[in-house]
Amino acid sequence: MLNNYQGKLKANTQELRSRGLLIRDLASCSTQLEALSYIEKLNLNQYQPFNLVMLTNQTQLMWLYDGLISKLDARPAEHSIFSSGHKHAEDIIKQRHSYMQQFNDLSETELIAIHKSHEPMLGSTSNEKSEDKQEKDLSYAFCMHREDACSQSMTKVVLREKDVRLDYWQGQPCQSEEKPTVSVSLLLI
Repeated sequence: MLNNYQGKLKANTQELRSRGLLIRDLASCSTQLEALSYIEKLNLNQYQPFNLVMLTNQTQLMWLYDGLISKLDARPAEHSIFSSGHKHAEDIIKQRHSYMQQFNDLSETELIAIHKSHEPMLGSTSNEKSEDKQEKDLSYAFCMHREDACSQSMTKVVLREKDVRLDYWQGQPCQSEEKPTVSVSLLLI
């Protein structure tokens, strides 16, 4: 679940349901078919815009809710999915996609390092590293730092054949410990 800040946000006066509760509801589904049915019947009026991704051993799907449509349609999940609440979100997302194009298959360790990094720097290219930049603007970085906001945590989900592992690091990723704050493994049946 990623917040879709670029969607049409609903007024705070409306009675809205937390998008996080949708994840809890979907986690209680015992089959992929049950989860797909639940998503199909969702009352979208009670949610702010979001991007939802479902990964299984058989399929990788995503749904984009922009705050306007009344029904979600599944489509194949993109390789990299980004979100930003910044006023220049479109540029940030484009730069993050551009930065990631320089990599092929990344290990879990390499992905974590990227998400703890201050790359990409504002206006940098994939070949230009932070130390080459004179001005340290971290508003576009994976571990983002701005006057009005900053990255608050990092979560990694690994889907394996017989289990799912979730690792969560509390706090800014660039300052978090090597070991996760919380680690949970669930056996798949």
